[in-house]
Amino acid sequence: MANKERPDEVRAKEIVEGRTGQSLKHWDKNGEADYISIDEKSLALEVTRLTGPERKVARASVQSSSGDDAISVDLQRCWSVFVPETQPGLKNIVVRMLPHLIELERRGVDKFFDQEAAIEVRFGGPNQDAYRGLLNLGISSASSIAHTAEGDHVHAVHLGLTSGGSSGGSDRALELIEEEVRSRPDNIKKLSLAQTKKNHLFVWLDFDTDFEVARPLQSPPPAFADRFGTPSRAPQVGEVVTDLWIVHEAGHGWHWDGAIWNALSFD
Repeated sequence: MANKERPDEVRAKEIVEGRTGQSLKHWDKNGEADYISIDEKSLALEVTRLTGPERKVARASVQSSSGDDAISVDLQRCWSVFVPETQPGLKNIVVRMLPHLIELERRGVDKFFDQEAAIEVRFGGPNQDAYRGLLNLGISSASSIAHTAEGDHVHAVHLGLTSGGSSGGSDRALELIEEEVRSRPDNIKKLSLAQTKKNHLFVWLDFDTDFEVARPLQSPPPAFADRFGTPSRAPQVGEVVTDLWIVHEAGHGWHWDGAIWNALSFD
C-alpha cells in the first residue's frame, strides 16, 4: 500500500512537471522516492521540508492569541511578515501592524525591509510614516504574497518569527541547507535506489524555517543587498542529486539544473 501523498509533495511534483515537461507518478510505496517519471527511467523526485519545530510552536501560540485579527477585509493582498521572537507584545502584534500594512498597500508598496526602511525614515523619504510604524513594532521584514484569491478568500497576515539576528545571504542559506540535507541520508538513498537518469531533490522552506535560511526566499531579493540573489556556487549535497529545488511557501525559489541556478516565482 503506497504512502499517502502530502499536499506539499503534490505541489512540488506539479512545479517540477511544469518546469521539466516530465509526467510523474507517485512512487513511494514502501520508502522509495516520492515520484518517478512514467517510464521509470528518466527522473526521480524526492520532497523534503526544512522547518523549525520550536518556532512553529511559538508562532502557533502567537496566532492563537491573535485569532481572527490575522485576517482583514481591508487588506488587498496577503502578507508574509517576520518579527524577532524576543520582540515584546507579540500577542497582539498582528492587529497593531495591520494599519501600517494597509497604508503600504495604499501607497503601492509591496515590501518592507528594516534596514532599508530605517534609511528612508532617517532622511525623510516619502514612505517614512508607514515605515516608522513597522519599525517601532520591531518588524524585520514584510512582503505581499502574489497569489490568486478566489471565492470568499479574506487576505491574511502570515507571521514568522526570527532569532533576531541578521541573515548572511543566499550563500550562507545554501550552506545551512546543505548541512541539513546531508544530515538526512534517507533522501539521498531513495534517489540513488531509483536508478534514474535525473534525480531531483525538492526542499520546501516555510514561515517556520530558521530566518538565516529563509530570508533570501521569503520575498523578492531586497534592493539594498546583492547577497540575497541566487547562490554564487554549485550546491554540494551529493553527486546523486542532479537537480536541487529550494522553494519557499511565499512563492519564491531557486532551481539548480546541473549547470546554473535559476530564480523562480510562483502564484
